[in-house]
Amino acid sequence: MTRKKVLKVVAEPVQRHDSKNGASFQTLHTGHLLAANLKLTRLEQWSRTILHARIALKCRKEMQMKNTRIRPIQAADNAATAAVIRQVLTEYGLNRQGFAFVDQELDSLFENYRAPRAAYFVAEVAGKIVGGAGFGPLLGGDESTAELKKMYLLPEARGLGLGKGLMEALLPLVQAGAYSRLYLETMPEMKDAIRIYEKYGFEALARPIGDTGHHGCQAFYVRSIGSA
Repeated sequence: MTRKKVLKVVAEPVQRHDSKNGASFQTLHTGHLLAANLKLTRLEQWSRTILHARIALKCRKEMQMKNTRIRPIQAADNAATAAVIRQVLTEYGLNRQGFAFVDQELDSLFENYRAPRAAYFVAEVAGKIVGGAGFGPLLGGDESTAELKKMYLLPEARGLGLGKGLMEALLPLVQAGAYSRLYLETMPEMKDAIRIYEKYGFEALARPIGDTGHHGCQAFYVRSIGSA
């Protein structure tokens, strides 16, 4: 039998006849079954490889999370936190007028967020400040509206659950401050941040509210306080 014929037998089913009931049926040639089993084995190997990779990634993130912390800002954190914010804004090309990059409060966040109905938290990985977020009264807004302010994370700190940690640290304090809604301004290209905002119930607005001074921002969101 030539090589060509052997390949044909492996690939094709064999016609058989059941003498008991007169019915004809097809069974796969043994070679075809071996090929199918080999294919299944490879699929299993690929599945296991993917599963192991996912487990390794999860374990790595869990190990990293053990070295993370969300805490209130201290006076000694001012310089490091301002540097993080400026680095992230520069990453997105927002290191200019119309954005938080030029805010006067940027170098004294601890002092500015000690005001009533305000707070600021920093995020750490292995003792290093890698981000932060705060809130306070919305400038130019009514007394019932707070603004989520200066929520930024360095690239290496994203995907570790720190955005979630910051949000969950702040929201109870916003509610305790007797606000009925929380507003924020951002940019459309900050997609990772927007996903977090939407996860926590923020809804897009057609136009800004208040007078934050951040006239360069192009995306606006708000959520009710006390909602999921």
